[in-house]
Amino acid sequence: MPDAWTSWSAVVGAAQQVQATQRPPRAAAAASGKPTAPVDTAGLGAATCGAEFIEDVPDLDIVILPVGGGGWSSGLAAAIKWQRPAITIIGVEPVGADSLSRSFRSGAPEVLDKVDTIADSLGAPMAMAESLALARQYVDELIQIEDSVMARTMLLMRERLT
Repeated sequence: MPDAWTSWSAVVGAAQQVQATQRPPRAAAAASGKPTAPVDTAGLGAATCGAEFIEDVPDLDIVILPVGGGGWSSGLAAAIKWQRPAITIIGVEPVGADSLSRSFRSGAPEVLDKVDTIADSLGAPMAMAESLALARQYVDELIQIEDSVMARTMLLMRERLT
């Protein structure tokens, strides 16, 4: 099984290939006054986490990942799939912050007009080109959930896990 460094290196190579062929939506975001991400390769750091995660827990059939703009989830998914291609990766994204879902549908990185979700850390205003390309390659299914479902789940976890 590849080690974490090898997995990270493979994801870096994939992201560099994407970067060379696609222009991220920074100009559109900047023109609209929306904040832009400081780098287009957010998934690269997550790849190390994904590689180490699957080394620690190798016998999984399904991995469910939270999705914001796709950087974190695409890096995790790429590293996990690189080591265990048969694992099913499911991304879960808030309905009110659906930049990756919109990007999947259009085939190009999308910038949101508005972010409206209780999941602050998943409220990315855009999907980056590299994240979209990696997610399309390594995320098997992308689902959206309403804030009300997240709120009920948080309450249930608080009640049952404390």
